[in-house]
This record gives sequence, structure tokens and C-alpha cells, in this order.
Amino acid sequence: MGRTRIYLPSAHILPEIVLREKSAVHKLKHVLRVRKEEPVFVFDGAGSEYRYTLREYGKSTVRLDTQERTRLQDNAGFSLGLAIPVLSDDKMSLIFQRATELGAMNFHLFCSERSNRKEPKSHKYARWKKIVIEAARQSERLWLPEIHPCAGLCNLPLDEYPYSAVADLRGAPLPAERVREVGAVCYFVGPEGGFSPEEDRRFLSAKISRVSFSPHTLRTETAAITAAALTAWINHPSVR
Repeated sequence: MGRTRIYLPSAHILPEIVLREKSAVHKLKHVLRVRKEEPVFVFDGAGSEYRYTLREYGKSTVRLDTQERTRLQDNAGFSLGLAIPVLSDDKMSLIFQRATELGAMNFHLFCSERSNRKEPKSHKYARWKKIVIEAARQSERLWLPEIHPCAGLCNLPLDEYPYSAVADLRGAPLPAERVREVGAVCYFVGPEGGFSPEEDRRFLSAKISRVSFSPHTLRTETAAITAAALTAWINHPSVR
């Protein structure tokens, strides 16, 4: 049986916690069926996890206490960024869920000439964040990835990545040693219609590499998840 694990922001990590959020109370009481005096692990999404004991259920609350930090990760380690266009909600949800489980740290949303150019509504960002939190909880991650607001391709923060590449069927194989060395990479995954000739020229001018993740044409969501999976495999200790 897995550990009972929930997320709370760092500011809410106190010696005693009283949970009042309906979804959190319902999950502990009716879904996970945690009993009194059983442990509940709380992670803050910023590198720390704490062990609490569930003391009591109120009518609409749960009280946890006896705080003890059980895990600490000073930094998130390898930084994987995925620059992706705004897709349908089900496809975005799939990318956020799977890529979070695989270790992505940043999702850079962009609008391109051949993709949806509308800024997603705030309620979509809120839903996507919940998906990321649940995926991080389930996969035992300590750090939460960040979903950055939609921006134009020219406004993405490439300076923070020593290596960036565009997913392209005609590209070169992913350079495993290079990816392993730099510690931070960002992959651009285009919309279903691909990038426009003008956008391709911008990538060329910026000297951004082109890499292929498969000998076959991949859907946008498949390419993003494959990029995350290959990068996770490259950085796995057993591969070094």
C-alpha cells in the first residue's frame, strides 16, 4: 500500500495543520480512508516533505500534527523545459500529467502562426495546476513544475537553458551526452501543422538545434511526452 501524501504550499507548513478545503478533507476521509493516528506525508512543492499524524476528523476539517521533515531536496536537479502550443484541454491535461511524472520542471506555453493564439482563461490554468499537483503527489516528486503564461515564441526565456532544440522528424538523434552535461534543456514542440517558414528561420537564426525523437511523425502531445521520457532515461543513474 502506498503512502498517504498531500500537497500544501510552504506557507501552510506549520507544527499543527487544520485542513478545511472540502476536496482535501473528502480525499483523506472517504477516498484514502486514513484512520486516526496514521501518518500523512505533506510535500510543499519546493523540495521538502514532512510527516504528520492524523489526530482527528471534525465535521468538515482534518487536524494533523507532530511535524517532522522526512525528505529535503535543495534543488530540483535537472531542469527540463517543454515549450508547447495551446492545444485542446484533454491533450494539455495529458501532457501536464505525464511530463510531470517524468520530471519536467517548466511548461512554456506559446502561441504560433499555426496554433491557437488565444490566451487560455484563468480557470484553465487553475485546472492544469491541479493536474500537475496530483501528478507530483502520485509520482513522489518534491518539486512542483511551473506552468508559464502563454507568450509568443520570441518571448520565451531561452537564456536559462544551455541547450534548446526543436522537435523535428528530419532532425538529428537526441545527443544524450550533451543533454546530460548541460543540466537544463528546453524542447520546442510544434502544433499539428508544424512551425511556419518564418518561425523556422527564427530558430535557425537563434542556432537552435533540431532533434528527432522517433522515425515516425508524432502528434504534439506524443512528442512532448516522448521528449520528457527520453530525457528522464538519459539522466537515470543506471544509464550513466
